[in-house]
Amino acid sequence: MTRDDIIFGRRPVVEILEKGIKPDKILLQNGVDAEFSSRIRTLAKALEVQVQVVPVQKLNSLTKAAHQGIICFKAFVEYQRVQHVVQRIYEDGHDPLLLLLDRVTDVRNLGAIARSAEVFGAQGLILPTADSAPVNGEAVKASAGALLNIAVCREKSLLKTLDELHDLGITSYAAELNADKNLSDIPMKGPAVIVLGSEDRGISNQLLAKVHHWFRIPQVGQTQSLNVSVAAGIVLYHALMQRTRE
Repeated sequence: MTRDDIIFGRRPVVEILEKGIKPDKILLQNGVDAEFSSRIRTLAKALEVQVQVVPVQKLNSLTKAAHQGIICFKAFVEYQRVQHVVQRIYEDGHDPLLLLLDRVTDVRNLGAIARSAEVFGAQGLILPTADSAPVNGEAVKASAGALLNIAVCREKSLLKTLDELHDLGITSYAAELNADKNLSDIPMKGPAVIVLGSEDRGISNQLLAKVHHWFRIPQVGQTQSLNVSVAAGIVLYHALMQRTRE
């Protein structure tokens, strides 16, 4: 049985890429002929879509039909550019509140984070094009539909994106277990981007070094860290209270 969130076959995939329709990810069979591989990579690069080379067994597990060495996953949302999202927020007279997710690869966590983000007033999520959970049907379901009501951005370089956000007057904050300050000591009233990483790998050192303010969420139990979606909810609630407090 073929999943309903994929498109397969050389001609169908090439056609959607040539039309500028951006899929979530492309799986290309290992060993596919060089000419076709080069064409796909060129089209994908123009749209900033990740191409992952996989064995034929992986493609066969997704569809029993003749996939011709290529499968792409449909995007359930229309990805937006960070600069456009920020500009629109400013033009509407609001301070941006964004989440930047580094190496969060579980779709259920992504969905839960999106749900909290939309509920607590964040206007957008920023995800990397690689090493990130797909925005698929499972993620949308886990978000209770919130992923359809919040801007979602996919960017090739989170390092470059964070620099651009700083240039746009946005202050960055990161949850870090070894931070000196507690979350309650951190003001988040102005334009803000909250950086979160997965509970197993955390935030990359390069990205963390660029963040303006680090904080920790106080814990008294023996478990080493919170689930990233739970941490997101706590931080977003803190931000909302800061922004609505007289």
